[in-house]
Amino acid sequence: MHASSKDIFVKNILKIMKKLIYLPYLILIIAVVVSCEKETELVEIPEATIARIANAAAAAVSTPSAAEIAAAVEAALLDDLQEEEEEAPAEIMHSGFITSDETWEASSIHVLQNKVIVTEGNTLTIEAGTVIKAQNNAQPNTVALIVARGADIYALGSASAPIIMTSSADEVQRDHTYASGSPNLTASDNGLWGGLVVLGSAYISPSSNAQVAIAEGIEASNAWAEFGGTNDADNSGVIEYVTIKHAGAALTANNELNQLTLCGVGNGTTIQNVEVYAGSDDGMEFFGGAVGVTNFLAYHVSDDSVDTDFAFSGSVNNAVIIQHPTLSSDHAMELSGRLGTYEAANPYTFDDFTIVVGGSTDNVFKFKDNLKATFSDFWVKGLTETNKSYIKVELADWTEAAAGDVTASDMVISTGTATGVDEAYILSNLTESTEVKASELTGAFTTTATDTKPANAGADTSVFGWTFAASQNALIDAGI
Repeated sequence: MHASSKDIFVKNILKIMKKLIYLPYLILIIAVVVSCEKETELVEIPEATIARIANAAAAAVSTPSAAEIAAAVEAALLDDLQEEEEEAPAEIMHSGFITSDETWEASSIHVLQNKVIVTEGNTLTIEAGTVIKAQNNAQPNTVALIVARGADIYALGSASAPIIMTSSADEVQRDHTYASGSPNLTASDNGLWGGLVVLGSAYISPSSNAQVAIAEGIEASNAWAEFGGTNDADNSGVIEYVTIKHAGAALTANNELNQLTLCGVGNGTTIQNVEVYAGSDDGMEFFGGAVGVTNFLAYHVSDDSVDTDFAFSGSVNNAVIIQHPTLSSDHAMELSGRLGTYEAANPYTFDDFTIVVGGSTDNVFKFKDNLKATFSDFWVKGLTETNKSYIKVELADWTEAAAGDVTASDMVISTGTATGVDEAYILSNLTESTEVKASELTGAFTTTATDTKPANAGADTSVFGWTFAASQNALIDAGI
C-alpha cells in the first residue's frame, strides 16, 4: 500500500475514533474499513495488521480513550509503512549551482559530476557518515565542492561516522567498507579531483591590494569565486570529522586547487578534526582570513602540507604532518605573510605540531613574504643523514626586516640517524643581516637523540583515531 493510501486510511480511522469510547467499536470499524483505493485496484490491509492494531489498543488500557486508540493505530500502521518505503538511491548526482538549502544524507553516495557551488544565502548540510565522490574531469572542468561567500556548509561528521570526500575512482562503499576488503587506491594516488574550497569575507592581503580576489585554481571570469572583505568574524559554517582523499589539481602552474582551500574564511567558522590524505598540491592552504583549525592531519601530500598566504591571521592547533617516505613532499610548511600593504594586527599561531620528515622533501620550515607568526610546541622527527638539511629554516621573498614578527618556542627536533644537527645547524641559513635574524630564533630549538614524543611538544595523536590514516596504521608506522 502506498503511503498516500495509508495516510487516507489512518485519517479516516482517526476521525471516527474521536467518537469512540470502547474497544469493541474500534474492532468493528477496522473490520469494515479493510481496503483503500490505489489507482484502479483495491489493496487489502492484511488481517495480521488489523489484529495487531486491535491487540495494541487492547493492551494500552482496558477502556481506551480516543487518543490512546489513535496512537495504537498510528504505531501499527507506521510499522507497515516503514517496511514499504522505497530505499534511497545508491547514488545521487550533483553538478552546478546549489540555489536553495540542501541536505545530503548518508543513505546515498553523492557524486560530483562537475564543480558544485553552494551559492550566497544558501546552506549545504552533510550528514555524518556521508560518502561524496568526485569524477575526474580534466581542467578547466576539474570537479570541486565550493562554498561561495555568503553561503554556509555544515559538514557534521562524527568520530564514529566521519564524512568522506574522495574520488570516484575510490571504491569505498556507502558504509565505508570495501567489497574487496581493502582500499583499491594507494597513498600515491593523488590529484584526482579539486577538493573542498571555502570562500569567506575576512581580510586578505593580495599583491593587488584589493579587498576581494578570485580563488586560485578557478577561472578568473567566475564572480562566484570571489573571496575577501572586511569581516574577520565571518561565519561559513562548520566542518568537523571530514576526510578529504586523493584531491588537489592544477589549473596552470602555481594556480592550483588544494585538498582543503580556505580563502578569506572568518573566525566565526568552526573547523576541527579534518584529515587530508594522499593529495596533490597543498594539503591545507589559507589565503588570508582569520579562521582557526583544530586537530588537523596531513598524510602524504605531494606539495606543502600547510601553506599560508595573503596575511592569514588565524590559528592551527594540534596537527600531524606525515610526509611521503620516497615521493617528493616539498615543504612541511610554506608560510607566507602579506603580499599587499594590509597587515593583520596580530600574528597567526601554530602550536602542538608533530612533523615526520619524508625521504624526498624540501625544507620543513619555509618563511616568506613578511610573515607574521608564532610557533610553539613542535616535534620534528624522521631525520637521516640524507635528509637532515631539510631541517634548516629557509627564507624567501622578504621585502623588509621581520623585526621580531616571527617567534618560536619549544621546538624539539629528534635527530634520528643524522649527525651534526643542533640549533646552530638549524639556523645556519640565518644571520644578523637576514630579514629574520638568527638571534630572533636562538633558544627556540632543542635537539634530542631520542625518537619518542617529548613531554613539552608535539601533537596529541589520540584524537586522530577516527581518521583513514589511522585505519591504515599510518600513525603507528610513523612512530607517533
